[in-house]
Amino acid sequence: WIYLAVDRAVADRWVVLKGLLDTGDQDAMAAAISERRFLAEIEHANIVRIYNFVEHLDQRTGSLDGYIVMEYVGGRSLKEIANARRTPVGRRDPLPVEQACAYGIEALEALGHLHSRNLLYCDFKVDNAIQTEDQLKLIDMGAVRRTDDDESAIYGTVGYQAPEVAEVGPSVASDLYTVARTLAVLTFDFQGYTNVYADSLPDPDTIEVFWRYESFYRLLVRATDPDPARRFASAQEMAEQLTGVLREVVSLQSGQARPALSTLFGPELRVTDTELFPPPDGDVSRLGARRARTRKGVPVPAPALPLSPASLVRPVDCPTAALALPVPHVQPTDPDAGFLAGLLASAPGELIHALAAAPDPSTETRLRAVRARLETGGWATALEALGALEAEDPDDWRVVWHRGVAALVTGDHEGAALAFDAIYDAFPGEIAPKLALGLCAEVLGQLDNAAEYYRLVWSTDPGYVSAAFGLARVQLAAG
Repeated sequence: WIYLAVDRAVADRWVVLKGLLDTGDQDAMAAAISERRFLAEIEHANIVRIYNFVEHLDQRTGSLDGYIVMEYVGGRSLKEIANARRTPVGRRDPLPVEQACAYGIEALEALGHLHSRNLLYCDFKVDNAIQTEDQLKLIDMGAVRRTDDDESAIYGTVGYQAPEVAEVGPSVASDLYTVARTLAVLTFDFQGYTNVYADSLPDPDTIEVFWRYESFYRLLVRATDPDPARRFASAQEMAEQLTGVLREVVSLQSGQARPALSTLFGPELRVTDTELFPPPDGDVSRLGARRARTRKGVPVPAPALPLSPASLVRPVDCPTAALALPVPHVQPTDPDAGFLAGLLASAPGELIHALAAAPDPSTETRLRAVRARLETGGWATALEALGALEAEDPDDWRVVWHRGVAALVTGDHEGAALAFDAIYDAFPGEIAPKLALGLCAEVLGQLDNAAEYYRLVWSTDPGYVSAAFGLARVQLAAG
């Protein structure tokens, strides 16, 4: 039972009293005791606070029953907010995707705090979070349990709970699953999420928010993967990717870029293929003068000779463009991170010799050598080294990224697209894989897809200048 009350002992503040209806239910009693204990030891801006625990004499039974005195959180639950939105015909009107993403980020911050204390929330859903002013708060800690608890009763909700919980119990991965399911419930009219789609998502072609915002869809797909090991590794990682998706959505909606530094990738290294070829008839002087005068801001009439837009586009130099893509940051936990940071050699040939001095090459050192080989034309050696890395850990995303770069350099455009698509699946909030996929689509002749990726990158972060040139190329080629 839950009551709103006034605390006469402390300045007549509003509080919430929470007690147990059935004190004879041993599982419920254990959960109530756990909630009291967990609330007492946790203090976080996105989690409701506990003030006190009080016992009173039940006049009917003569027993001492306890209740929690909790912070009163004004506002409405996500369920109330969602149900209050209705279309003219009475159907539920989903929340704007950017609003749902903001809720998800706040929820992940709270869950990340719990996880850092070896606690699992277990039952995140629209009922258990309240928006109060500009903040989201978790209000029900009754299902919280320790990560090493194998005995307590498990509480969850059909449609939100991960499918593996019934057999292997809850985990960090299952907590992240509940956040993704909540985002799905909030952002479209999710009919059947407790039965037909209890552990799956509908066809993306039938859900507007999915095909309009592909990155959002991919984030939900990864967070609800049937294999817990393939979901996001932590609440922080999922929050970072969800923030990237939010920046992308807001950029598209407002027309104003929302750039931010990536924690995974550096900036693009250079801009390539910015020139145009002369027209087929060899009228170089006319086109050259046109370019020069345009740069000075002088209006120029159209050339007298007809020009084919496709004939003006300089074909993409795949090896050069591939090696201009952003490079993954060196992981700080890598044994050779310090060694790599201290390398001063800049020319690829010098770098190869410097890397050979590493006593026990780590994954990062070997990947740096692969890249240096690709830059110096030693493709066969680079591919051999990359194959050895793939054999050791085929799921290492850094290896997959370098496989995509190597495939573009060596002309395996389809293989490159598959590799970069896998990176997009894993990190839907990142810019780099979308830029790479735009390049792949361009060289494969899929101009519509290329334009979509380039426009998405350029709209979100104009720091990626090659996306603007790529968009110009494919639009010229398309007439």
